[in-house]
Amino acid sequence: MSQNIQTIASQECIISLHLAESTSISGMDAAKEILASIRALSKYMDDCFDQLPSRDEHGHHFAQLPSRDELGHHFAQLPSRDELGHHFDDLRGQFQHFNTHLAELRAEARDQFVGVSGKFTEVLDRFVKIDEISAEIREGFGKADLQFEKVGEGFGKVDQLFAKVNQDFPIVAQLRPSIKTQTATELTSI
Repeated sequence: MSQNIQTIASQECIISLHLAESTSISGMDAAKEILASIRALSKYMDDCFDQLPSRDEHGHHFAQLPSRDELGHHFAQLPSRDELGHHFDDLRGQFQHFNTHLAELRAEARDQFVGVSGKFTEVLDRFVKIDEISAEIREGFGKADLQFEKVGEGFGKVDQLFAKVNQDFPIVAQLRPSIKTQTATELTSI
């Protein structure tokens, strides 16, 4: 409400001064205008104060509040500082027990996690070993493939030698199918 009064008062004075400047009235007339504005403001403030509750009405509201004795009775039912301290001591002990139990659970969980982590590390190490063995096996198969290629090349050379022998000695080519059945002495007689 005081904000409204200040706003109205400043607006009234500004309007009065503005009127005084715009109409070029004398200083005395301007002062009269300002006094009239102040009277209007004063009447407005009186009206506002008239709307406020009276002292009797306030007394009625205060009479409904509990008396000091009633409040004392309510406060007397509250636990004393010593009783509250006892409860807090009990709670503190329970909290310390809970905190100890929680620390044990944390340690157990940490140990289990370390154990599981160790198992994972062990499994990963085994996978690395399997990869190494697989690489060795692949390398062995590669070497075997090279050996088979060399053997194949050797058979190819043997085939070339037989082809050359067949060209150089046509008689041997004719005898060749029956060589297996003939003895060494029979071969020398030919």
